[in-house]
Parts: sequence; C-alpha cells; structure tokens
Amino acid sequence: MPITPMPDGTISFLNPYDIESITVLKDAAATAIYGSRGANGVILITTKRASRNQ
Repeated sequence: MPITPMPDGTISFLNPYDIESITVLKDAAATAIYGSRGANGVILITTKRASRNQ
C-alpha cells in the first residue's frame, strides 16, 4: 500500500526489526508499475509477518 512519509520526511513509524527487505525501483521499472507516481523512483519495504502464536 502506498505510504507518504510523515511531514518531517521520515518513516519513523516503521519498526526496524519488522523490516524483512528493502528494494529500490528506478526508471522504467517504477514507472511501469506505478505510472507517473513512480517517475522519481520507488522504495519498496517488505515487512515480516506476525507470528500465529501470539
């Protein structure tokens, strides 16, 4: 889901321990998937799934 950074430009709402991977899409890859919104590039952050034992 698209998320816009907080007004101060940070994504501090993400817990670093929940991040599984970070992928940077540039140029045609980002534009092909996200259209004009991806023209400057896209950062994909994949988080870990919650444990079912909780």
